[in-house]
Amino acid sequence: MARGCRPPDRCAAPVGAEQPCQADGTRSDPGPLTAGCPLAGGGVAAPPRCISDYGKAIAQNGCLLITRCNGNPNLVGVMGHYRSQDPVVHPDKLIRVELTSGMIRPEWIEIAFNTGLTRSLLQKRVRTTAGQAGISGQDVKSMPVPVPPTEEQIRIIQEAQRRFSVLDQVEATVQTSLARCGKLRQAILKRAFRG
Repeated sequence: MARGCRPPDRCAAPVGAEQPCQADGTRSDPGPLTAGCPLAGGGVAAPPRCISDYGKAIAQNGCLLITRCNGNPNLVGVMGHYRSQDPVVHPDKLIRVELTSGMIRPEWIEIAFNTGLTRSLLQKRVRTTAGQAGISGQDVKSMPVPVPPTEEQIRIIQEAQRRFSVLDQVEATVQTSLARCGKLRQAILKRAFRG
């Protein structure tokens, strides 16, 4: 338990040592990618010397990945929860975070890192070098993360998923409507010029 957490069921604990989350922030370079290795973000590298050769650079179902560097400072520190049964090799522009305790749900950490206090504190740690904004694994390890009780985490996750589902439906409706508008415009112009 982190020092100074009150009440004990709700604390903002650093992600690092003696906490349920740890960011490795480093990776050993296994050499050039070879064919057959799926890559995060799509694509496939060259033959099957694949996944097991890449150690900490592998993202598997449930992994949390944080943008380590990007040309846009607003995208640095954004966390995503990898949801696929197919492992992929992630680039060194991402930091993999491993949860070492069942106390915190990965979906909760994803929400906490992308919003509120944790997000604003992480943004303050972003440094720019040679046009690339970035953070380090140490920055990630030292971030305080609010930790509500598991039941509350689940409620918040469910509500966020419900709202994202609504947004997905609205987006699909807008895309369908835009496609219809384009077809209607073409039909109107076609009819107008035919007389």
